[in-house]
Amino acid sequence: MTVRTSAHPADSSQRHGVQATLYALISFALMVTALVIGAAPAQAEPITAEAAAVWSNWSEVPGQGLTPDAPNTVNYRGEQYVFVRGTDNRIYRNINDTGSWTGWAEIPGGGLTYSAPNAAVYKNQLYVFVRGTDNRIYRNRLNTNGSWTGWAEIPGGGLTPSAPGPGVYKGDLSVFVRGTDNRIYVNVLTP
Repeated sequence: MTVRTSAHPADSSQRHGVQATLYALISFALMVTALVIGAAPAQAEPITAEAAAVWSNWSEVPGQGLTPDAPNTVNYRGEQYVFVRGTDNRIYRNINDTGSWTGWAEIPGGGLTYSAPNAAVYKNQLYVFVRGTDNRIYRNRLNTNGSWTGWAEIPGGGLTPSAPGPGVYKGDLSVFVRGTDNRIYVNVLTP
């Protein structure tokens, strides 16, 4: 019996051609894969206005204010109002009008809170809502003439252990709270 150890010359060149073609296809597939993988993040995340913009970096809001809670902000009559609970549990505001801050000032009325204040603009008036130290829900309203109404309890006898969350929807002002039973409640002011 004879064992052949070499291929026929024609078979060898044919195999060499097939191998070269396979190497070329594999190289092309690897190159395409590298391009697709490299381009995938750009395709997966569309370019947005934020992606094209540049963040300013963190800087302190002027006035040396301190708070144990999250600040809340709202735009009112072309100005940016920022509200915080001070370390003395009083409610403060700072106003930004085209880059110039007024400094921290207490919201008139002597209100106290154990949670962050929240604000909403409704019918051209600025409302600030807080959880009082008695867990009732209060509001203070800035009128169009620049005066504050003072703190008044939201009717209905609601209680909350957390900050209220106001919002305007379809012409109504809604105030959402977590009840003392951990359920979510809403009180709506309609025109």
